Amino acid sequence: MAFCSKCGAQINDGAQFCPQCGQPNNGSSHQQYVAQQQERSGFKKLLHSKWAWIVAIVLVIIIAASNAGGSSNTDMLEKEVKQMMVDKMKEKGSSLVITDFNLVHQEGNNYTGLATCTLDGEKMDLDVKVVYDGSKFQAEWAPTEEYQAKIIEEGLNELFSE
Repeated sequence: MAFCSKCGAQINDGAQFCPQCGQPNNGSSHQQYVAQQQERSGFKKLLHSKWAWIVAIVLVIIIAASNAGGSSNTDMLEKEVKQMMVDKMKEKGSSLVITDFNLVHQEGNNYTGLATCTLDGEKMDLDVKVVYDGSKFQAEWAPTEEYQAKIIEEGLNELFSE
């Protein structure tokens, strides 16, 4: 004799469905049904536990706070620094197109980053340093070591001096 895995009712041998609830007969024994119900009961107890919910809520708050703080501020700062770099180079009569830009938060209000760009048709990478006080920032950038000789050779070094 089998028992329904959903409601526990007895199912006659050869029956394909439970006569009580219509659940397909999987041939479960009474011991399997009891074990399944105990497992469900333990999970239900966990769901109804105040401490489980408190821990879950605290974890969600911690994760949300850690993601909200740095990421959005860095994204906003990246956008502002990129625009400032493009504007300053335009003032100096050059065309700067930034194709990739990433700032990494360092200690305190300091950020460092790398800008992959094209300056007057020449591809290069720029090291970027930013100090941000929460309302305004100061940024400096210069070609990475790999591109410094090329900048001097092309006569573009005056673009990186104040």
